[in-house]
Amino acid sequence: MNRFKLQGYVKEFPFLEKINDAILNEESTKIDFIKISKVDENLLNKTPSYEGTTGSMVGIDTGEKIYFVLEDGMLYDAVTTKGYIRHNEAYEEDECWEGETILEAIDSNQIADCVKYIIVENYGYKIENHYSEGGLSFTIYKVAKNETIKEIIEEIKQKELDLIKAEANF
Repeated sequence: MNRFKLQGYVKEFPFLEKINDAILNEESTKIDFIKISKVDENLLNKTPSYEGTTGSMVGIDTGEKIYFVLEDGMLYDAVTTKGYIRHNEAYEEDECWEGETILEAIDSNQIADCVKYIIVENYGYKIENHYSEGGLSFTIYKVAKNETIKEIIEEIKQKELDLIKAEANF
């Protein structure tokens, strides 16, 4: 990523430095992109994931990390990812586990009133032409000016309740 563009993002969103120390050092060239998007229902219903491999393919992993930036600037990392680890050895069984949606994490931690940004960090290796290269990208999600995350969550809860009522009222 262009160094000057990266510096502009860090100036506008200083919490990026706290998230990843590669942001302003020589590894900043490994950042594929940073983009800004709007918080919506699809994001809140997303369950971040991790996938990795052990054995002769150690280090080939990809995943997502979710961070919440609260009103006071504090970073909050409390979303459980779903995951799958493929073991490349004959004596070990693969592992998998369930995660939680971003919405569930916000609700269970009771931070809906104070979340200002949601950051999705995508990391891992991509393989092209039998060559693997590390990748890193960030998407900064912010709420539209006339909305709050709490209002979006309440709308989602109301939709779910309406679906249940419709299902129960046949």
